[in-house]
Amino acid sequence: MSQKIRGELERRSVIVPRGAGEELENRNFGRHVGEGIKLTLVEAAYLIHKEKIEILENGERLGFETFFGRASASDENFTRRYIVYRDLRERGYHIQPSPTDFRIYPRGGQPGTAQSKYLLHIISERERTPIKKLLKCVETAENLKKELILAIVDEESDITFYKLKKSDPKEKKETGKRKNRETPTLPNGVKATLLRDRTIIWNPKISEELHNQGFYGKLLDEHLQLSLVETAYLLKNKTITLYQENTDKKPLTQTEFTELAERIEPDFKLKYQSYEDLRKRKLTPKTGFKFGAHFRTYTEPTTNIDKTTHSKYLIHAIPSTHTFQLSDFSRAARLAHSVRKHIMYAIVNNDNTITYLEIIRKKM
Repeated sequence: MSQKIRGELERRSVIVPRGAGEELENRNFGRHVGEGIKLTLVEAAYLIHKEKIEILENGERLGFETFFGRASASDENFTRRYIVYRDLRERGYHIQPSPTDFRIYPRGGQPGTAQSKYLLHIISERERTPIKKLLKCVETAENLKKELILAIVDEESDITFYKLKKSDPKEKKETGKRKNRETPTLPNGVKATLLRDRTIIWNPKISEELHNQGFYGKLLDEHLQLSLVETAYLLKNKTITLYQENTDKKPLTQTEFTELAERIEPDFKLKYQSYEDLRKRKLTPKTGFKFGAHFRTYTEPTTNIDKTTHSKYLIHAIPSTHTFQLSDFSRAARLAHSVRKHIMYAIVNNDNTITYLEIIRKKM
């Protein structure tokens, strides 16, 4: 741009006369309005900083500091929008406003010659964020056939980008001779004993069969130890008949066991709903405690899983009313990336359906 262009601050935008704004248009700043080119506040601040335009308000010339202060006063999210806008512009991205904050074009693409690739939503690390808000942003992006990128701005103005998408975790399909393998049939009515917070199957042969055929439990010597969610699942499917410790009088019903499990583990029902859904998808969930999640999940067929098999997903169950502390969100995504897994939140809805939201660290 050969010389500074003048624009007029009008409420929450800056208007540049059409003739003077042609050069801005060629650089993909602003949008046509009747009287000229309309710049957003972040576009205008960026251009002032670059000394490409000057802004007037009622005849008064506004310097960068004054303009920045007024923009911040009129838009509480202005500062972090400017931080992200400047970062992406400096790295060669073309940016337009969108329902979620910004519409981002791939490097080398620009409005008029390419389709935008991302919708970007910006939040502060301090902002407690409802999962419903993130899902709404994801759905908006999906409806527009875009990818949603979440930009989290920390207290030092560093930016971390994440790709968010709805996911559909599935069993890895078999090929070749094993393609038509039948689903193994589990035993029925096996006696099991609830010992405080875990269940033991004492029959060595059945213990080995259950472990091999569905990767249920953990073999303790020749006996099978089941977690609470595994117990509930096998009890519901009538694979086991469950008795409490030191009594053979009357087996526990599903309802009685669930009440006991909820006293031991307050979020038991939430975890179980996710566990059952994963099993229905022919996935194999095991505890994800060491990774800070409810489950690690295997996508290989659930027969004879050995120690060399690598779990693909980390799954953490949350209610649809959950609100994120973003530091927890960030830790989960970083840990999953470091151990070569995908982190997903299993969002349990009021109607007991489950929506899976996958979080992927993104380099822009």
